[in-house]
Amino acid sequence: MTDHIYGDVFDHHSVVYEYDHGVRIYAFCRTTEGCYNDYSSFVFGSKGKASIMHCQIWGENEWKWQGSCNPYQTEHDALFRAIRSGEPVNNGDYMARSTMMGIMGQISCYTGEEVTWEQVNNSEFSFGPKPEECHDDMEPPALPNDDGSYPVPTPGFTRLIEA
Repeated sequence: MTDHIYGDVFDHHSVVYEYDHGVRIYAFCRTTEGCYNDYSSFVFGSKGKASIMHCQIWGENEWKWQGSCNPYQTEHDALFRAIRSGEPVNNGDYMARSTMMGIMGQISCYTGEEVTWEQVNNSEFSFGPKPEECHDDMEPPALPNDDGSYPVPTPGFTRLIEA
């Protein structure tokens, strides 16, 4: 998908996040229309597995939540309750860490390199220009080549942070 009609699309991502003690999260996605797509979050353990999205556990202690709710409404209810009570919800720390994990995964997919928390947090990397560098008459951060195609990351060749 590198023809100029596709722009700068990067079709798929495959990331393995590894935590202390060898705990791993495997994350995959594809964005091509007409393909099988699945949005799921599973936890695998020595005694079974759990589907976060389906609120279900299979294995030694099987369980399925029987209720129903709209998670977006639940989130808004908590926000409005916090505003009305004068006790703000402060999710800033975990949201910043979560966003940084997503950026790490994207850097790893674009470059084909292992990326550590220390590397990305000690780097000067930024997607696009930094906010303080933006102005009305600035040059776009990416320009098309002679045939109108925009650059597409190439794992194994694209470099974004210093190792």
